[in-house]
Order: sequence, then structure tokens, then C-alpha cells
Amino acid sequence: MLENNLYQVIKKRMLDEMNDSLRRHPVYRGDVKAYGKYHMGKERPQVGVSLVNVGSSRETLSPDDTLGDLISMVVATRVGNCPGTSVEWVWENSANISKYVKDEVATGTLSSDRMSFSTSHPYVTEGPQSPNPASNVGQIRVYVGGKHQIPRSIEASTGRVFLYSPVPANTEVLVSYYYKDVDPPGFYFIEILDKTSFIMTPMFSVEEELVAPKVTGTEAILQLANTPVLIDYVLSLYLRWSPTAPRVFLDRNVDYTILEDGTITILTPLPAGYSLYASYRWRGDNKGPYTIDGEYSFNTEAIKGVVLAFGSRVEEGDKVCVVFTDKRERCAQVKGGHYIMNFEWKVFSRDPMTTSEITDHLVSDIWAFRKEPLRSEGITLQEVTGSGEAESSYDDATQAMYFESTISMEIRTEWKLFIPYILKLKQYRDLTQYHHSYGNTEIVNYTTIRAPELGYPTIV
Repeated sequence: MLENNLYQVIKKRMLDEMNDSLRRHPVYRGDVKAYGKYHMGKERPQVGVSLVNVGSSRETLSPDDTLGDLISMVVATRVGNCPGTSVEWVWENSANISKYVKDEVATGTLSSDRMSFSTSHPYVTEGPQSPNPASNVGQIRVYVGGKHQIPRSIEASTGRVFLYSPVPANTEVLVSYYYKDVDPPGFYFIEILDKTSFIMTPMFSVEEELVAPKVTGTEAILQLANTPVLIDYVLSLYLRWSPTAPRVFLDRNVDYTILEDGTITILTPLPAGYSLYASYRWRGDNKGPYTIDGEYSFNTEAIKGVVLAFGSRVEEGDKVCVVFTDKRERCAQVKGGHYIMNFEWKVFSRDPMTTSEITDHLVSDIWAFRKEPLRSEGITLQEVTGSGEAESSYDDATQAMYFESTISMEIRTEWKLFIPYILKLKQYRDLTQYHHSYGNTEIVNYTTIRAPELGYPTIV
């Protein structure tokens, strides 16, 4: 994926900024506008701002343009032989990854000993814009009877909060916290229907689902929680004596069989005392169609927690796979650099005082109030100055004139190329032997591992 802030993107962004700045002036907010180019068949406006020239030069940051690695929950790659250009880039919707709940009444969820309670939302996080689970009790606020109380511990995945002492009878418990509000991890396949719409097919990933807490050795049929299971993709069942013990993998068609409806049939009796886990993928329902609101638009609805950016290269039939993980991890190599862009604007009117006043307002307003917000978008205003005054003819017969003033901007922007760390998905068999001792019994298992074949980053 390529994020490229050059002519079209920056011109549109700065025209929006100029018009927004003009709307902040009480005198000129109604009639004065910023224009890209005049329409040759229409009369030139009496007052306004025109973008007359844009130039750029490249600023190289490293010999091979390498910036480092992207640590994120999301990355995109093309599917098969599709060009994969319809989605320009994907990004975390960081402002909406976690949501805040203030003073939630939790009295009704108190345990029988009144020493613990539950939040209404699981997956409590460490704070705003973070998917990481809460790791200490300072990341939530608990009030018992109106008094702040520090809890003993918190179970972030379930939202269970444990206290040091029982809550007195008829006492209200309030809790404030952040919780993760995103779609499940997995592979989201996007298919472009036409220039204005797309559909999406999710393939969710499940890691370490607890199928049987304690195996008795008499199990014949077990059931996975999610269906339909994609049995031809990565799928594994394994045993563990404890959460930190090594995994003992089971071999499909030797130790068990599985159907798409998630039914597991045990062929070889399992050793008693172990816990049985499963990691697999399952197919969700098709979603959409979703609307593409024209060129250079964004979609935040298709995948909760992800921003999809569309440009001018939307192509019917194109496919893109968005890989969404449960936590932030190293997902792509980033190459990039900067552009130094020079903008020249002409402020014009029939009155020299009006021209000067508009120029002064734009230079001071954009530099003072928009410099820092634009920096967060990767657009750095290095200079905004008024650089000259001039006059041009409006009507040669009457000697009427336009009074003009020039505004010069120097802007540093950036481009980034994301090369995802995704291997070409192929399937082949690799026989691996596992040994694990339990008491006086040694368990030997052979498992088939579906291993990736090195290749161009793509999904097939």
C-alpha cells in the first residue's frame, strides 16, 4: 500500500484550509472563496483567492528510503493476481479503538461474597487509543458508596474486578473504564463491485479457544464455538497440562476428525487431566454493499477499528485483503521520504484595503491556528508569508484595476510505501514429532503443520 501526499491530495487539503479560514472571518465568510483554476467560460469573481502555482522537490531520508517497521493492528495486501490498488491505504481508527464508560453502575453484578463485580463490557483496556488489556488497577476507577476505592486486581478479558473487602449492603458501586470496541481479528476480503461500492467477506481467526477445560479420556464428540469452520485452512487442536506447559498437537484423521459445522469426533482417546485447545479460522457472513463516497474518501464502517482510504484507482472486480490482528505487532516494512512543496496564492479584489485585510487574515490565521493540527496529518507548514503586491487590469476601457497580493507557502509532506510481512499462503505437509511426559506415560504425537511458502506478499 502507498500513502502519497503530493499534488492532488495537498492541493485539495490546502484549498479546504483556505476556505475554512475565510469562513472564520465575519466580514468575508459569505462571499469570498478560494479557487483552484478559473473557468474560462465564466466571469472572473470580483474578490477571492486563487492558487496560481505549485511546485515540489524530493527530500530523501535514507539511501534505500527505509524508515523502519510499522507496529499496528492492521495491514493490507492484494489478493491473487488482482492489482490491489482500489484501497490506497488502511490505518487504525485509533480514536475509536477503545471507548470510555463513566460511572457505570455495577452493583447488580456483585458476587455472592460481594468481593467482586463485572463491567458490562469485557476486554478492558489500559486507556484511550489502546487495544492492550488493562495491566494494573490504576487504569480503572471504582467508587463504593461515593468513595474512591483501589481494587485488588482486574481480569481484563472478562471485565471482572476484585476488591479487598466486601461491599456493604445497600451500597452503590460505580466504575469508570476503557474497553476495546473493534471487530474480531482475521482476514477481511474486500471486493469492488463498481466505482461506488464494495462488499466484504470476513474470515475470522480464533487463537487458543478452550474446547474442553479438563479431558476425562472418554470424550467422543466435542464442539467448536464458531462455524462454519474453514477446515482447509490453518487449523490445529492441541493439549496442555497448564497454560504455560508445552503444546501437544493432535493429528487430524488419526486423533480426530472435524466437520465444517465445528463437530470434532475423537478417534484416539485423549489423556485425562489435560485441557484441549483449538486454533482455527471460520467464515463470517458477507457484509455490504458499502458506499465509496467518491475519490479521496474514507470508510470507517466496514471494519470497526479500521480506516479504509479510497483514491482515484478504484477498479471494478479488484480485491484487497485487510489483515486485522488482536494486538499491535510488527506487520510491515515502511519505506518513505518527504516532499518540499511550494504554493503560490493570489489574493485579489477591487479594493486595495480589502486585498490587504484578506491577506493578513489568511497568513496569521493559518499559521497560528492550523500549523499544529496539520502537523498531525503529516503536513508541516514551514513558512506562510505575504510576499508582494501588484495590480492587474479588470477593464481596459474604464481603467478599472484588480489589486492583488501574493501568499507563499512552503509545506513539507510525506510519502510512505508499506510492504506487508505476509507470506504467500500455500499448503504443504510437514511431519513433526512431539514428545511430552505426563507422570510415567510418554505421549508421542505426529501432526501435520500447514506451513507458508516464501513469496510475494499476497493472499491466494
